[in-house]
Amino acid sequence: MAPRYTARTRVSHQPGPPCYLQRLSADTLVDDVFIYLHVEDVLCLRRVNKAFYILSHTPSIWKRLLIRLQRLRYPIPPLPPLQRNTFSNIDLDVEQLVIRSITVDENWKSTSSPRLYNKALINAGACVVDMKLAPGGKYLLVSTNDASNQHCYLTVFLMDHPDGPQALARVHTTSKAYHLEVRYANLWGCWGLWVAFVRRALKLAPDKDTYGGQQPVYEYYCNIDLSDLSHETEIDPPPGYVIHYEVVCYHIPLETLEMLSDPRLFAGCPQFIKKVQDAPEPFNDIGGFVSVGAISNITVFQYQSKPRFVAKLGDKCIICAAMVDPNRNELSIMSIAPVPNFEHNEYVIEAVHPIPNQGSLLVARKIHVGREFCMAALEIYDIPTTTGQGIHEAKHRLTLTDRDIVSIQISGCESPITVPEEILSSGPPDPISIYVRMKQPGVSHYSLYPALVNLPINKFGLGPRRYRFTLDEKNLIVQSVHLTRPYDCRVLPAVHRSILYNLLDAHLHPAVANIRRHHSASNVPADEKCVYKPPVLEDEQVTRHGRPKVPKKIYVTVDTPGLTDEINQNGGLSAITWDEGIGRLCFATGNDSSIRMLDYGQSTHPDSRLQKWKAELADRERRREIWEDIRYF
Repeated sequence: MAPRYTARTRVSHQPGPPCYLQRLSADTLVDDVFIYLHVEDVLCLRRVNKAFYILSHTPSIWKRLLIRLQRLRYPIPPLPPLQRNTFSNIDLDVEQLVIRSITVDENWKSTSSPRLYNKALINAGACVVDMKLAPGGKYLLVSTNDASNQHCYLTVFLMDHPDGPQALARVHTTSKAYHLEVRYANLWGCWGLWVAFVRRALKLAPDKDTYGGQQPVYEYYCNIDLSDLSHETEIDPPPGYVIHYEVVCYHIPLETLEMLSDPRLFAGCPQFIKKVQDAPEPFNDIGGFVSVGAISNITVFQYQSKPRFVAKLGDKCIICAAMVDPNRNELSIMSIAPVPNFEHNEYVIEAVHPIPNQGSLLVARKIHVGREFCMAALEIYDIPTTTGQGIHEAKHRLTLTDRDIVSIQISGCESPITVPEEILSSGPPDPISIYVRMKQPGVSHYSLYPALVNLPINKFGLGPRRYRFTLDEKNLIVQSVHLTRPYDCRVLPAVHRSILYNLLDAHLHPAVANIRRHHSASNVPADEKCVYKPPVLEDEQVTRHGRPKVPKKIYVTVDTPGLTDEINQNGGLSAITWDEGIGRLCFATGNDSSIRMLDYGQSTHPDSRLQKWKAELADRERRREIWEDIRYF
């Protein structure tokens, strides 16, 4: 019979077998042991003791996990090219990138509503006109306009500061800045944020007889302020005046942003003030373009080692500009040829998306077939490399089956598409997503997959293999068709994870019925060479349970408590932006000067204990070395 233990019974705890794991060197643990651990294992080791807490923050551990994510084709946002030794907590960027990529992937593939991990309220200082998250969601560009319309600013915010989102710098934009676009770019040897936007002004019409046909410099303004009016509505200027649309480009060096976001300094301290006074101006004007036609759909990219931007000019032209230096650019205006069999039909260019790695532009235009029906045509053109204006013919063309099209949006990744032969198994790049909004109302989602082609054979008898986007019915796959009746819908496009929100009205700041998360259905073409199938290897898995599969419910309502009520009770939606890489959603309302930030991906935050324990460890090592020297002598 088993003995009965009472309160007075003493139970002896025998020490277990000795653990020799901590006797191994740090290099052995990091390079030979941690390579077999999953993300959950590394995070659990932090709870053991100080040594493992410090060791689990080693950047090389998280860089290896990041490589695993890339092999498994997780949608990973770009890592900013930071100056790696500016301050100590910068190594947390890689760790945050890994954890956010995993958690947002699991969150977005859940059959229930996405879980909200973090939220914040940001004071913009004035009404928000437009905003845009930089790739990776670390920086937010916000265009604001006060009630008097005399103070219009463009402000850059750091979203992941230890003390919460912080405003770093701003510049006066003269009038409302809209159609914001931001990318990381290396302009003339300096890494930074490349920002482009559109502003407009009402000026006197030129008298060509007086100026000899030359474009004069306007110095007279009328009393009408275009900042009082919405940038989304068409305006007929008064007689004798024209509306000037100007594309403005700024370059913000990352070195300056890192200095302004140093967590060791707070705004107002003497050290911070001195650094700001010694630092160069954050916003560097690098030129732009002025037109009397409306400009929209701006995209910035780099091609042939030159920074460029492409945009719609009116409804029938495309402008492509190459920034040669900060004071000069090369402009090309593309007039596209009519679609065969529809030469006499009216058309409108809806979207332009550059594919720099193959020197092409993907253009979507809407063609009016009858009074009530519109069809869409997708076309691929060469990126113009010469200046001037001309008519361009499409290299490839494909017509969509939708017949009641309202608008078209294109979203694609920026990963390189040239794959060397020795690493061809890494697979093709991600597809390009095309969202077609219909009159029904609803939205159709297409994916354009690249095709593997053989380039011309060289003198050695070898021809490189390359993935290229071509318009073929085999590579353009319908992912989903979603009807939203009775609500009209809008889409924040992305490659894999997008946001769809339904509207209750068609006002300037519309009320929102609901917000839905969308995950691509991942339907693939029949050609298996166009689709990457990651190897199912135990040592390549990043998490213990592996990557979740694509859910059957690709549209799920976001049930964040009070989300739509907060929008509708504050005057409707005025601006919204989304980053699929880390699952960050930011929006602003019409009657409020605040920005709401919602994070659907989990992140880690800097801990003061890490620096304290590192200092203690360094001090202990220094004392040990001194003691060894004393014993030696």
